[in-house]
Amino acid sequence: MEQYFVVDETKPLHWTPRAILDAGGEAWATLSAVIGRLVDEIATDAVLEIVSLEPSLRADLTEWCGASGHEVLGIRENGGATQIWIRKLADTPQGPRGGIEVE
Repeated sequence: MEQYFVVDETKPLHWTPRAILDAGGEAWATLSAVIGRLVDEIATDAVLEIVSLEPSLRADLTEWCGASGHEVLGIRENGGATQIWIRKLADTPQGPRGGIEVE
C-alpha cells in the first residue's frame, strides 16, 4: 500500500521545500540522476518538490524513494502537472540512490 497521501489543494502544505525541480515532460531515465544529485545536495529532513508533466513519474519516484530510504510526503495533481514532495531521510549505505542504477 502506498504511504503518501494526495494533497488537498484547498489546504496549506505543512512543509516548505528546500529545492524545487521543474521536470517538464522528462522521463524517469533522464530525471533519476538529476533527482539523485538534488537529494544529495539537500540536508537530511529537507524537502524536495518535483513538478512533472510525465504521468509515469509518480510511480517511478515512489518506487525510488522506497528503495533509497526517502519519504514521499504528498502528491498533488494540478491541471495536467503532478507535484510530488519527498523528504530526504538519510543517506543509505549504498549512497543516496540506494544502489539503484541511474542511466
